[in-house]
Amino acid sequence: MVEEAFLDSLSHAFYRHVLEHFPEWRSFAEFTRDDVSEGRSVLFKVPQPGGDRFLYISTEGDEVTISFDKWHCHEGAWLEDEEPAVEANIARRSIELIDDILNEREVVVVRFQNGTWTGSTLQAATDEIEPTAGEVARVLSWRGTFDRLVTT
Repeated sequence: MVEEAFLDSLSHAFYRHVLEHFPEWRSFAEFTRDDVSEGRSVLFKVPQPGGDRFLYISTEGDEVTISFDKWHCHEGAWLEDEEPAVEANIARRSIELIDDILNEREVVVVRFQNGTWTGSTLQAATDEIEPTAGEVARVLSWRGTFDRLVTT
């Protein structure tokens, strides 16, 4: 359970935004202490429906990190040109990205060469996935609709 009074400013704003859009996620949230900046952050660990993966969303390090399988991205103040709406903009961009993942508009593509991970990207679900010679691309979508292996 998260005690909102203990969250730092970004974490509190983001926590409120998430619960506005996904009220059922309250039980997936936990309080964490950020060792880097000693901030008081929140971590959402959202289980994939019918799968064994999780969507992790963290506010550690004064930014929002979203990760699914071997892919992750960061949303932070460093993306802002102006100060006034930083926290709201971080939350808005993060919620939009999370919504794209949950609604399978975006998929994670994890690439391997000779069994070794070579990189991960987030791509539109409708994009053609073209691995390079000898590469295997594992496509992962939130509900599994687009899951597949793509080889050359």
